[in-house]
Amino acid sequence: MRLFGGERMTNIMEKVGFTDEAPIESGMVTKSLERAQSKVEAHNYEIRKHVLEYDDVMNKQREVIYGDRRAILRGTFDSREFMLQTLTAKVDGVVQGNAPENAHPSDWDLDEMLNELELIFPVKQSVSVTDVEKKDREEIRRILQEKAMEAYETKEAEVTPEILRMVEQRYLLLPIIDRMWVDHLYVMDHLKSGIGLRGFGQIDPRVEYEKEAYEIFEDLKSNIADEAIKGVFRVVIEQGPPDAQGNGLAGQSFEPIPSGEMIPQPSRPREVKTNRDDEEPAKPMHRDQRKVGRNELCPCGSGKKYKKCHGAAA
Repeated sequence: MRLFGGERMTNIMEKVGFTDEAPIESGMVTKSLERAQSKVEAHNYEIRKHVLEYDDVMNKQREVIYGDRRAILRGTFDSREFMLQTLTAKVDGVVQGNAPENAHPSDWDLDEMLNELELIFPVKQSVSVTDVEKKDREEIRRILQEKAMEAYETKEAEVTPEILRMVEQRYLLLPIIDRMWVDHLYVMDHLKSGIGLRGFGQIDPRVEYEKEAYEIFEDLKSNIADEAIKGVFRVVIEQGPPDAQGNGLAGQSFEPIPSGEMIPQPSRPREVKTNRDDEEPAKPMHRDQRKVGRNELCPCGSGKKYKKCHGAAA
């Protein structure tokens, strides 16, 4: 009644002097209660409807992420194609950011272009500013795309395709997806808890939630791809001595990669030795004299009770 009954009904209740314990028998009040109940039910329905709509957005995102994880675990995920597409997209983005189409070539920032690409793959080993400063925009893009593909193929030949696929899927993509997905859930919870305030600005919270959720999810996928492709060019594999079966892979060690994960090395069982049989077991202690009670006379002959004489020190 306080929330939906209206000011007129509140004034009537105050004038009549109704208390919280008094039964309401007025037909007018009963109808007002029915209208208020309808408003409450409609309000709660809208809340549940919005919650379901928000959950539907999260379920779609969850299906995408879990689908990629299942494909990686089942071995059906083409990580090579994913890395090549990511590499191509990153080169295009860097070129677009530092050499926009509507900018004059004299305004292009070629130094920054190579610096940004160097964070992804070692482009400066084969390309310098002088190599691209007199080229047009499409020619620069083509050169950088070729160098990116060459760098990836070089890394693949260095560690063998089989090992690189294992590194990409097990030790790059899986840990990165898991860690970033957890962070993404916290961000989405924060967005959902505050999106209702948009209604005060005459903005539909549901529409705003779907819009911002899409942008945040796209950022998540971009960040996963960005960190994964950087890890590919930073992983270092060392060949160790072969094991008893002649398998050299057992001796490999992997340096830490940007995702924070490290490929574990096989551990050797350690021989544990104890001193169980070196010493004799402890024997129980036996008293030669009877134990003196606390309230008995002290054996020293002082005439005092044991608890107030030698027993006090004990």
